[in-house]
Amino acid sequence: MRQSTAETTRRATRAPSPARIRNRSAASVARASPRATTASPPALRAESILTTWQASAFALWTPLAHAAGFLADAGGLVATSARAIGDAASVEVQISQTVKVTGTVIVADASADVAVVRVHPSASEGIRPVPLACDAAAAAADPDRYVIDVPLFGQKDIDESLVLSAGGAGGPVFAGDGRVV
Repeated sequence: MRQSTAETTRRATRAPSPARIRNRSAASVARASPRATTASPPALRAESILTTWQASAFALWTPLAHAAGFLADAGGLVATSARAIGDAASVEVQISQTVKVTGTVIVADASADVAVVRVHPSASEGIRPVPLACDAAAAAADPDRYVIDVPLFGQKDIDESLVLSAGGAGGPVFAGDGRVV
């Protein structure tokens, strides 16, 4: 049965329900006023960071130690802790549960506790590099910190306390907005 034009017009101009008005009003206020929106709780931010970046965090192995690192460049550069890998010239990089490749330590700075390892770019193909934040002022303004822990046994996890499992040093530390600091 076809509706008349008058009936269609009446339905289109019918007043919205009170629930729809409340939802629309809240959304309008949130769009109009950035202060009206609330930041996501730390647990949600941490889970979001872990979900987004866990594939980019790797386990690193030397003959004497287990550490963590993260893909910092699509060309196969992995950032880690110089202290964690010691004076090793090469490390094994556990890209995934089934892929482990040899990486070459190209630079290590003990005073800054930073080392960079190069793996063949094809080994990390399809994995998104973690963007590094170089703005110290912006990083200092966000007090929340999260680190992806790559434990010796078990699954990768995220921790707000910055207390890592044995061998977890060298992994990425994130600010609350998801940038590495």
